[in-house]
Amino acid sequence: GSADGLALAAEYLDDETVRNEAAAACIAIAPKVLSAPATGPALQKIVTVVTDQNLKRKATDLLRQVPKPR
Repeated sequence: GSADGLALAAEYLDDETVRNEAAAACIAIAPKVLSAPATGPALQKIVTVVTDQNLKRKATDLLRQVPKPR
């Protein structure tokens, strides 16, 4: 459940064959690492590339919780 795990899972968002699984992994890890630099971009990418509405909604909800960069 680390920022490294999130970054690793996010790399697979470009692969259509495992995209939903990668998104689900990111969504599972994100609440534990909301302030990590990779979290916002990973969630944003999920919203952009994933077609599953459930995953998209979860990513959007989490994105609202990510602290804004100062």
